[in-house]
Amino acid sequence: MKRNLPAITKLASLALLLAPCAAANAATVIFASFSDTNANQWVYSGGSLTATNGTAGFTSFGGLNQILNYTGPVTYTVNAAASGVATLSGGFITQQIDGQITFKNGGTTVLDIIFQGALISGTPNSNSTGITADTQIGGNVISYSTDGIYQVAPFVGPFSFSIALTQTPGLGLNGSNLADFTATASGSFSTNTERGGSSPTPLPPAALGGFGLLAGLTGVRRLRRKSA
Repeated sequence: MKRNLPAITKLASLALLLAPCAAANAATVIFASFSDTNANQWVYSGGSLTATNGTAGFTSFGGLNQILNYTGPVTYTVNAAASGVATLSGGFITQQIDGQITFKNGGTTVLDIIFQGALISGTPNSNSTGITADTQIGGNVISYSTDGIYQVAPFVGPFSFSIALTQTPGLGLNGSNLADFTATASGSFSTNTERGGSSPTPLPPAALGGFGLLAGLTGVRRLRRKSA
């Protein structure tokens, strides 16, 4: 049986070498969300998107994905500006924006989001549009922070967020910017899966196959010993 040991060693080495590949494209999971409690608090005008003294319900998700420990009413501000020309292409109107969204409970910050490269997008004349960003897309930058009293686990990338807007009037173009509108918003914020990436990294199928074959060879070896 000594002649089988090199094969077993190679399979084990292959599995260990392949294991880091699973972390190449990390998944994100929602850790918090919000929903406006008053209508038309977001205002887009001349390339600027703002909300002043907005009010919303804020939810922190629990379990393995808990990062914040606050659920309840918040006030918030939005300060964003166009960083690209609004265009119509492939049946969609889009414009890139950079900015900041800050949710507060009284005088303390529940969640602060600074972003670059987010995209407003929707179909012409639609009253349902969205704002999205994902740090796994080139040019997208997101930074999360919070007051320490609310944080129970670290923020670990990749990060993403998605905000749905119900707007009036429908989405349109006005020169190099979007046509002015007001909107009601709801959205969610995501980070790496399970407490900022604390979950074990799963092995890729090739590695699992290697370990399965390794176990099979070990079983054959034991059977041959018994028959001897």
